[in-house]
Amino acid sequence: MVNSNKRIISSEVCNRIVSTIDSNEFVRLDNSMQSADKIVLTEKWILELLNEYHIGYTIPGYIIGFRYHTNDFLEWHRDNMYSKDANLTGGVFLNTNYEGGLFEFEDKTTQPQIAGLPFTITRTVLHRVQPVISGTRYSLHYILKNKVRNLI
Repeated sequence: MVNSNKRIISSEVCNRIVSTIDSNEFVRLDNSMQSADKIVLTEKWILELLNEYHIGYTIPGYIIGFRYHTNDFLEWHRDNMYSKDANLTGGVFLNTNYEGGLFEFEDKTTQPQIAGLPFTITRTVLHRVQPVISGTRYSLHYILKNKVRNLI
């Protein structure tokens, strides 16, 4: 719900990430909770890029790429149901050439879907991805933890 900063990842880099998603193996999620392709991204360059946008946080582990085709969705959920030890969830929309697929919060507001603009949400907020009406929606999602600093 909060944009990390005003810098946007270029469309060229977003397209490179989309190509990376399309070239990786994926798991098809198709159940009452979610219908989408899930891709675990371990490319170091993507991790290093996203770390530049989240000063004061680290991305522990992997980054998940989601590919939503027509009629794909993600039902209402809170991210803290998946991991209790993270502070925030980070995300990036990688394209806008699709219809539907709005990232909606429980108060009926939506996250602005600006390709390349990293954002964060608290892990306790109820949210969903509405069904994609047409096209293919690509996005990244990842856990953010506060960086721990040694006190002298």
